[in-house]
Amino acid sequence: MSRGRDRTLWGLATTTMPEVSIEAALREAVQGLTSLPGVLFIMVVSSTGSELLRWYRTGLDERRMGLKGPDVLDVLNCMKPFLEKAKSGAFKNAVVRTESNVIAVQEAGRGFLLAVADSSVNLAMFLVRIRDAASRVANMLP
Repeated sequence: MSRGRDRTLWGLATTTMPEVSIEAALREAVQGLTSLPGVLFIMVVSSTGSELLRWYRTGLDERRMGLKGPDVLDVLNCMKPFLEKAKSGAFKNAVVRTESNVIAVQEAGRGFLLAVADSSVNLAMFLVRIRDAASRVANMLP
């Protein structure tokens, strides 16, 4: 771990620059998820919709994905009335399966972790790893 000149600890990264350290720490936190075959895209979003991390498997995935941080919040805001009517409690996670992808949004402290995977992904491993990554991310978000 690295310390800045003011002796502040900046997480898991090896640089003293906070903005670089935070991104590097987040990348390390989601490493188990990025190493899973079939995962195409990962985004960490703050509770305000700010993107803290974007990761793509390939350049083609980067060109295809049009998701932004506010899109995650829009979906969650649409779900709120449904969750309230179902008397189900606070949001924890959601999984959507489509013809070609599996999309998961996992609560991560004050933010959210979104992952998009190919439909051939091992769903059980995908869900275990996104939950683990979100737990690690939650410890880093203010």
